[in-house]
Amino acid sequence: MKQLYPEMRWHRWDPVSRDAVRAGAIMAYGQPVEIVPKLDATDLLVTIDSDLLDSAPGHLRFALDFAARRNPARTGRMSRSYAIELTPTLTGVAADDRFVTSPRDLVRIVPALAAAVLRGETPSDMPGWFAPLVADMKAAHGRAFIHAGPHQPAGTHALVHATNEALGGRGATYTLIDPVEAEAAPMQKCIPPVAWRDGIITFSWRQKAILINPN
Repeated sequence: MKQLYPEMRWHRWDPVSRDAVRAGAIMAYGQPVEIVPKLDATDLLVTIDSDLLDSAPGHLRFALDFAARRNPARTGRMSRSYAIELTPTLTGVAADDRFVTSPRDLVRIVPALAAAVLRGETPSDMPGWFAPLVADMKAAHGRAFIHAGPHQPAGTHALVHATNEALGGRGATYTLIDPVEAEAAPMQKCIPPVAWRDGIITFSWRQKAILINPN
């Protein structure tokens, strides 16, 4: 299309932005990449405020693979799942262990997990479940996968990528692919400057969109 229409512009709007996911990948790998989990090969799944089974791109496939590894009639080795979350999620409901935490504590827990796996540190002032979780993650080297949801900041996603790499998951429990988006750019760069007045958004090139107030 760009060859036919060289001055075309590609614009994208998502009600829930995944810009932090994209930015975290760039921080970790130096370029935009996407992670494709292989839950059928994952023995230990750790989710952090995650949407992996309900709204992440590819969630239907992930849910099927996850369910297959949780059914003793369909697998010779059931997977184990931990969920660290602020509010209830589908991954938390399905987890073996669900750890509810606050946003303030989660900011400390994720770097502590990374430090424990990457550098062998033993952080202090962590919840009682922290040490057993780290031990399980290390024991599942090459068979573990960690996933963070889109509401987490880019720094959290970068730490999760680094921890997954240290756990030997690439190629085993997840793969890296090029972005499937037409243009892997932050959403704010895809939307032009706007002005709001009387329920009408006026774009910078003077096009208009009528919005209906849901209230």
